[in-house]
Amino acid sequence: MEYDFALILWAAYIAVFIVILGRIILRPQREPASRLAWLIATIAVPVVGILAYLLLGEARISAKRRARYAAIEAHLPHPSENGAVRRALARSAWAAPFALAETVNALPPTAGNRARLAADSNAAIREMVE
Repeated sequence: MEYDFALILWAAYIAVFIVILGRIILRPQREPASRLAWLIATIAVPVVGILAYLLLGEARISAKRRARYAAIEAHLPHPSENGAVRRALARSAWAAPFALAETVNALPPTAGNRARLAADSNAAIREMVE
């Protein structure tokens, strides 16, 4: 009986380990260096690495916050609803940052966005605060 329990526990551990490794490798919007660091940590110290990844490895957004955002987002105008605007955005100098942002948060850019490069990070923070 003890042997069966140990075998079941070991099989469950291996299954969780494989699922976590798969999630680390296949997680969208993660830098390769971050993937590699999580893989090394999880393989080097399996139990601690799995727990650390489950606690710290992924951002989780509550259902309440997702619902609140969906209500706000439904009222925003989207260039994706207008093909001409979408094509103009694709040809603009800001196409790559907007595309990156859309892959990160799965939200298309809204109409009326403005972008300006700041001299450095302190200037960017100051301008955002203003």
